[in-house]
Amino acid sequence: MVRARQWADRPELFREVDENTEFELVMKSGIRAYGKASRGNSDNKLEVKAERGSYHLEPMQSYTGVSGETSDGTDLDLEIDSQQAKQMDDDAQAILN
Repeated sequence: MVRARQWADRPELFREVDENTEFELVMKSGIRAYGKASRGNSDNKLEVKAERGSYHLEPMQSYTGVSGETSDGTDLDLEIDSQQAKQMDDDAQAILN
């Protein structure tokens, strides 16, 4: 099942495209995924909750790496040289192949 909605908080600026989109996916197994994208907000985070723990990244993507923590306190700070360029190259390869 998919639930989604799109809206503009500032319709005078976003006449032809949506300013915000959010969605919820519900799998047959009961797993749920929620996502939100916005042209007006600069959220840059990922939160994952599972049966035996969770983690969050904030920022989840940046030019220099990611930062976050797991529910057991494990530090997930990773400095990655040219992280965004590497991600874009990987995305391009996925599209080509």
